[in-house]
Amino acid sequence: MKLVKIDWVDSATIDGWVSVAYAEDFNPSACETVGWVVKKTREYITVTSSRSDTVNYSQLMTIPRKCVISIKELAE
Repeated sequence: MKLVKIDWVDSATIDGWVSVAYAEDFNPSACETVGWVVKKTREYITVTSSRSDTVNYSQLMTIPRKCVISIKELAE
């Protein structure tokens, strides 16, 4: 399994009143995720941040490819 760092963009939300200036400057969240690649397709990449010696996974994350900015392979 490859260990990777994924830079990606996620939706952002605020509940409550904000100024017009704040709303105009409000952007999606820049995110970083590190994990072992479980599956890659044209549509998404799934990583796990924990794995056991019996090849069980915990803390899976699937990120749509449209949200991915970059994927960098890391040394284990």
